[in-house]
Amino acid sequence: MRKWLIELRKGYTQTQIAEAVGITQQMYSFIELGVRRPSVEVAKKIAAVMGFNWTRFFDDECEDCERRDEDAQTQETENADADNN
Repeated sequence: MRKWLIELRKGYTQTQIAEAVGITQQMYSFIELGVRRPSVEVAKKIAAVMGFNWTRFFDDECEDCERRDEDAQTQETENADADNN
């Protein structure tokens, strides 16, 4: 889920943003929920309408990847500790 995107919507509905961008409300909802990743073109349009840098959509994915890597490393460490005890 892209909580930052929901917060930036500031009282506008998903339908209003979607219409301004030229996509369906369902597609916009999927983007907000993190179910779908917008194309570069759509990311740029959403960012222009809402006033942020379009690359933030892709920074978000990098943060998710880093979080998954950290979780995997933590799990490996915990498993190694359990094996040593």
